[in-house]
Amino acid sequence: MKKNSLRLTIFAFGLLALGVSLVSYVQAATYVHTFTSQTDLVYTNSVDTHTMNPTCDGGSPLSYTWSLTVNGVAISGTKNCPPLDPAPTGLTVVPQACSTGQNYLDWADSAGAASYSVYLSDNTWLGNSIGSDFTHTGAVGTTYNYYVRSSNGSGVQSANSAIVSGATAAACPAPTVSLTASPGTIDPGDSSTLTWTVTGATSCTASGGWNGSKNSGGDNETVSPVVTTTYNLSCTGPGGTTAATPVTVTSPSGFISAGTCTIIPVGTTEGTDCNVSVDWDAYDFTGTPSIQQGATVFSSSQSGPQTRTVDPDDRSFTLRDTGGSFIDSATANVTCQAGTVWLPTASHCAFLPIVDIESNTNLIRSGSTLDFEISVNSNFDLTCTVRDGGAPQTFSHVASVTTVPYPRTTRALTSTQVVSVSCISSLNPLVAGSDEVRINVIPTVQEI
Repeated sequence: MKKNSLRLTIFAFGLLALGVSLVSYVQAATYVHTFTSQTDLVYTNSVDTHTMNPTCDGGSPLSYTWSLTVNGVAISGTKNCPPLDPAPTGLTVVPQACSTGQNYLDWADSAGAASYSVYLSDNTWLGNSIGSDFTHTGAVGTTYNYYVRSSNGSGVQSANSAIVSGATAAACPAPTVSLTASPGTIDPGDSSTLTWTVTGATSCTASGGWNGSKNSGGDNETVSPVVTTTYNLSCTGPGGTTAATPVTVTSPSGFISAGTCTIIPVGTTEGTDCNVSVDWDAYDFTGTPSIQQGATVFSSSQSGPQTRTVDPDDRSFTLRDTGGSFIDSATANVTCQAGTVWLPTASHCAFLPIVDIESNTNLIRSGSTLDFEISVNSNFDLTCTVRDGGAPQTFSHVASVTTVPYPRTTRALTSTQVVSVSCISSLNPLVAGSDEVRINVIPTVQEI
């Protein structure tokens, strides 16, 4: 900036005590510039020079006055600043994006201006700009009063522009996020559409039943949960992070299971059934649960367990949603005790025939026969077939609660032979029994 100097020269003869209580100059009607007070200055036949440099820095042409008091004698003077360039015009203030705390200042170019200085109305300097614009960063949502001065190539500033007020933008609002699911309840295998709408966000993230980044401008997505599932979405923008109200897609689900049991005869009484534990859970059914054994509904409870009587022909269980299409099933593992077999036509576990082959020996000479006995214990009529390497032989067994012996003789055997017998019911081929024995044959010794 250009400064104008005022030089005060004081001549003194001999020893002179100079008491200067105040050295100051006054900018007319606007500013007061005060220098540090000086006291006890001593001059000895010399010239003491004090230079004062008032600054020409704004407003219309200004004048400055100065004054000194030396030994009670007042000395004063006046200095005028040169005319200033015209003040900049057209100052405008435009707030910038929310939460930035910024205002953009723009004004008309001034002829001959080399640069510009921007001030607040309280004369706080904000900065310089070579061009005719400037960005001020202050507090969010705050009003500021601005003026501008231009400076020519010599550094002399112009008068102040008109003061213009402008408020920085308020803090950015938090994003708005909404999330919906349609339909909210689905049957197994069906789907639901998640739709979200968003404002004021730059990114969105899914969690819960889905995950990953989602379109921050809003979108939709199809989901097919196999169980009731909750979906979350949160979005972030300049104003912070907002979570949508979670949505839940209800999908009926559940399970049913059945245990294992063995049908055991009581004495000579053939067994007919046994008991298993059936367990189930029904989740989020749209209707009442229906738990069935075969075609018979035996419960509508949400969960088990329950003991059920089963047999090999009636051991299937089903869990259904009466209001939807969900269904699950289970089959109990039902077996007959060893030595018995299930007869569907009779609905019980029948005793299997006990068939044995007995003989006094299992060693004969070549060409000999062997007497043996077949014993059968069965309360079923049976047809028995004997095989000894020749033509099969048959005999009939009449149902009996005791063991019945059947004597038999093999054909003449010339080599080791397996003799077997199998008995089977003509009414049910599942009722069958068998046995076998190995007959060893000693070759005949030839004389030489």
